[in-house]
This record gives sequence, C-alpha cells and structure tokens, in this order.
Amino acid sequence: MRQRRYRCAALVVLALVATACGRPPGAPTVIAGDARVVATYAVGTSSRPVSPLPFADNPDPTQCGIPVPWGKDDPAWVTGFYQGKLFQPLVFLYDSHGRREVVGQIPHGGRVRIVLTQANPALDYYFVRSLDLQPAQEGWIPAPFVALDGPPPSLP
Repeated sequence: MRQRRYRCAALVVLALVATACGRPPGAPTVIAGDARVVATYAVGTSSRPVSPLPFADNPDPTQCGIPVPWGKDDPAWVTGFYQGKLFQPLVFLYDSHGRREVVGQIPHGGRVRIVLTQANPALDYYFVRSLDLQPAQEGWIPAPFVALDGPPPSLP
C-alpha cells in the first residue's frame, strides 16, 4: 500500500514538472467565466504576441532549475506593479518559464496559491492557481509579479 502511494505521488510530481516544459504547440487553452478575465492570447494563434517583461528574463531556458513543490499553504497575491510603477493591471500566466504562450491572467491584487517554485539563473518563476476566479486560472508567473507578504497596493 505504501509503495502504491509513493508511485502515485511520483506520477503527480512528474506531471507537474512536465507542465514546466510547456504544452505541445496547438494544445487548446480554455479561459472563460469571470468578467475580470478579459482575453487569452497565444503566440502564433493571436494577433498579440507575448509581451516583453520590464525586467531581465532568463537568457538560456535550458539552464533553468527544476520545479519543486512550494510547501506552504499561505496565499500570495498577484501584483501588476514593478519598481513602484503599474506595468500590468491584468498579469499574464504562461505555459512555462520559456513564456511561449499566455495561458491565463489574473487581475492585480488577485489571491493565488503557489504550487511550485522554480529557481533560475536570472528570474525565478512560480506555478500558481487563482483562489478567487471561477474557473480557476493557473500557470507560470515571474516572481516579481507575486507578493508574498500581503496584498499589493490598490490600483490608482
């Protein structure tokens, strides 16, 4: 019985790690429901490409770390601010740390549960799941867009 439980846990971790590598091109992304979720954009399937970040990204995705479970139950908050300036009122969630496509978005101030963390050479990422949106949004988000110590300031 114990061996079966470890096998199941190993399969779950393997599946979560596989999400860090992204989905095959053309895999469907379904985002619907909440009025705060405005749109979903995917590279190659949309007229809007993945936007550049206001900070340095990882120059070589092959040198990035392996995702590991976060291990904490405290919520975190999404912030669209970077260095005191509003960058995105809706913060994008990506398919992986390679940011090939946008798979969801969460409004500034939205609560999330961090599932995985990935330490990288230049920019760390979190795999998050929204707590306040239905259906739940999930994907990879750059660490500067996550507030761990409490809700970010309200939008002006």
